[in-house]
Amino acid sequence: MRAERLTRRQFLAASAAGGAALAGGPAAPSVVTGSAGVPAILGGPPLRSRPFPRWPRWDEDDEKAVVPVLRGGVWSRDKLVTKAERRFAELMGSPHCLATCNGTNAIITALRALGVGAGDEVVTTPYTFVATIHPILLAGALPVFVDVDPDTWQIDPARIEARITPSTTVLLPVHILGGVCDMERIGAIAQKRSLKSWRMPARPTSPSGRDARRGPSETSAASASRPARRSRAARAAPSWVATPT
Repeated sequence: MRAERLTRRQFLAASAAGGAALAGGPAAPSVVTGSAGVPAILGGPPLRSRPFPRWPRWDEDDEKAVVPVLRGGVWSRDKLVTKAERRFAELMGSPHCLATCNGTNAIITALRALGVGAGDEVVTTPYTFVATIHPILLAGALPVFVDVDPDTWQIDPARIEARITPSTTVLLPVHILGGVCDMERIGAIAQKRSLKSWRMPARPTSPSGRDARRGPSETSAASASRPARRSRAARAAPSWVATPT
């Protein structure tokens, strides 16, 4: 007997009902009626009724900070940038800080400062934005990926040492999605293997979070004010490189 052809809509409806039955839910009826258990795309109730917040977000304080810069006629480095760098360096517990236009340039600057070049290997996480990897390749180095901890989605310290070779020069963990890497364990590995360690902090502007500051085992830290790396919506802001020398 020839099988009856289903439309895509009928297939999705049948799959949703069958999935609920296999998951131990109530017995699925042969014909799906009403909206219970029906995906929103098929007419069921949407999971979210309110629109998502818009980004970037700003308020009057941002306007008051931007307007004087526009009227000053200097849109590059000026006294205001120097003042911001000093304040951020204090926050990070570092004697020096350099503001860059974005996170990619922050990573490029940090890798150059650490002397990363052709033939070097940089251990990092695969769960990150591609701009973490591009500067490594731009320096002529090779990115070496260490998988994430399935419980935290951060780079797994237990897997790092197995990926270290004689060519490894830098450990580059990335705090992602508001989470925090285990910098104590990563820093201990860096010290044990005489490697340089730095990272992209998730909450670089949090004055009370210990993860925001450069740890004693870290050579430098690069921060980018992007929402995917922070625990709350980020405002438009520069990126930073904090260094100990």
